[in-house]
This record gives sequence, structure tokens and C-alpha cells, in this order.
Amino acid sequence: MSIQQCDLMLDPFPHGGGTAALEQIWMGVPIVTLHGNQAGGRTTASILGCMGRPGWVAHSQEEYSAKAVRWVVDPSCLVEAAEVRKTLRKELLDSPAVKGYVAAVEEAYRAMVKEKLCAMPTREVECAS
Repeated sequence: MSIQQCDLMLDPFPHGGGTAALEQIWMGVPIVTLHGNQAGGRTTASILGCMGRPGWVAHSQEEYSAKAVRWVVDPSCLVEAAEVRKTLRKELLDSPAVKGYVAAVEEAYRAMVKEKLCAMPTREVECAS
């Protein structure tokens, strides 16, 4: 079965799917995740938050189960899933999780290099004749 054939993906816990979750979103598959207590369990929740999809994030195991069941039994959720497939990739690309991320990391590197270079003592260099 390919990812595109899925109606919904369930993010694993206590350690979230990370890259696998990004692949699912990229392929247009909605995902339900449980907001974890540790960084590894919050990756997917952070991505969904950046995308404006906080409703796909559960804060308890009971809520996680309820959201998952609702997605597959509520006809309006199946309609929403079909519509979301058309826009999910663009939502990811336009989100702060992707858009501007590289530029922000590059700017942080430049600032660190500049700070390090400015802190280094200057010295005279003798040139051989």
C-alpha cells in the first residue's frame, strides 16, 4: 500500500514520526499526532502548528484515539481529508517550518562566524621579501 492510498496516518508515540510525518504531509495525507512530553514526541505537533493545523494535535491518549476514530467514521472528516489532499503540500511549503527556514539558519551561521571573528585578536603578518 502506498502513502497516497491512506485516508489518515497516525503518528507514533511517545516518539513522533519526524521525517516520516513530513513525507506523509508532503504526499497529502492528514495525520493525527499526540503532543509528547519530550522533544522527540513534539516534532509532528510543531510542524502541524506551523501549518495552522492544531486540530490534528491531541494532548492525551484518549483525545488521540477519539480524533483517529472520528476521522474514519465521520463522513465530514472523509470529505475534509479529500479536500486537504489538494492543499496539504502547499500548506507545508508556505509554513514557517519550511519557508524562510534555510535563510534563517544561514543568517544564524553568519552571525556566529562574525561573532567569532570579531572576538579573535588581530596580529601583524610579516611578508617575506
